[in-house]
Amino acid sequence: MAQVVPIKLDTGTEIWQTWARKHKAEGKGIPIVYVVRADGETLYANSGTLTDNQLKILLTAAMNNAGMVLGEKDVQTLTEVTSQFRQFRLNGDPKSALKSLKQAKRYLGKTGQVGSYAKPATDLNEEIQLLVQSARDSISQVASQIEKAKDQSESEQIRAIQKYLGVKDQYSDLRSSKSDLSRIQSNLRKNEQMKSLYESVRLLEMAASAKSASQKKRYRDKLEKLAETTPFPLIKSEATAILERLQD
Repeated sequence: MAQVVPIKLDTGTEIWQTWARKHKAEGKGIPIVYVVRADGETLYANSGTLTDNQLKILLTAAMNNAGMVLGEKDVQTLTEVTSQFRQFRLNGDPKSALKSLKQAKRYLGKTGQVGSYAKPATDLNEEIQLLVQSARDSISQVASQIEKAKDQSESEQIRAIQKYLGVKDQYSDLRSSKSDLSRIQSNLRKNEQMKSLYESVRLLEMAASAKSASQKKRYRDKLEKLAETTPFPLIKSEATAILERLQD
């Protein structure tokens, strides 16, 4: 039971009064035995003495509900990741924030959270939840924008698609967002004009970010074909503009 830290409290002190208000116990006798998890959750609080065997059973059951136990190296890793993650999140860079989680990958469970109640773990979990909520808000907004754009002009449809691609780029590494992003794309593709615009806008964005000579050559060929065949004036104009930049 090395993971358990024993604490004795004198019932005649002010600290005891604060403790007793926070952790309600059953019974009025002394002593009162408490088992409190790292996050402050009361797992057991009852008056009366316990035999060695009863205490062992109690602590074993408590440890099964205590989550992952962190060593010094674990604490250091999670603290560093939390600091990086928070900085990226506050700077409006969720993509980099999610990449920073790779250093803590082995701690993250299926829910995308650290299965521990220790403060370094709960701090990171809170940061992740804040990003998850931001992702939900952004995805909800872009889903609404895509739906409205179906009945709007070409320029509004292009703007909505660009917004979706931006949100997708930011949050595609977030497990909880994948199905919602996929649902928006499926909905978008049900509209034939927006489906065609989506493929064109995606091509334009990839071409605009081409770096190497081989990439530029490949995208020049694709953009030339797009400029010749697209029925959308705005797409043709943008394709021509990017082609000129790729020629430099």
